[in-house]
Amino acid sequence: MHELVAIARQEAAESRGVYISPSLNEGITHAELQQLAVEALVACGYRVFYQPDSRMSPSGFPDLLAVNPQGPDPLLAIEIKIGGGQLRPGQELWRDDLSESNGCAVILLRPEHWQSFLSWIDDGHVARGRELLKGGDQTNGAN
Repeated sequence: MHELVAIARQEAAESRGVYISPSLNEGITHAELQQLAVEALVACGYRVFYQPDSRMSPSGFPDLLAVNPQGPDPLLAIEIKIGGGQLRPGQELWRDDLSESNGCAVILLRPEHWQSFLSWIDDGHVARGRELLKGGDQTNGAN
C-alpha cells in the first residue's frame, strides 16, 4: 500500500475523523484515492455507493455517489481522476445531466484537490463540523 495512504488511514483511525495528508498527489492510485474518498465521506456522515467493477455500470457513470439528506446538496456524484486524466465523452454526459439535476453536486476529484474536498464535505455538509478536521488544514498553506 502507498505509504501516504497508510499514514492517512492511521491518522484517521486514531482520531475517527477525516484524513489529513498534504501530499496525496505523489503516486497515489485511482483505487487508493477512491477508498480514501469513501472513508472520508462515511466519516462525514454520507452513505456512499460505488461499483467495484465499473464494467457493471453504464458507460461513464461517476465513480462514487454519496448521499447526505442534511446537506445543501443531498446527492454528490464524484468522478476521480489521477494525473492528467480527462473526462471521456460518456463521463461528460453524466456530468452534464447530473449537474442539471436539482440537489446534485458533481465533483471532479483529483489528488491535488484533496484538502479542498475535505473542507467542502465538512464545512458544507456535515453538522458535526470542524472537529472532524482535527484542528484545521495541516498543509500549512501548501496546496
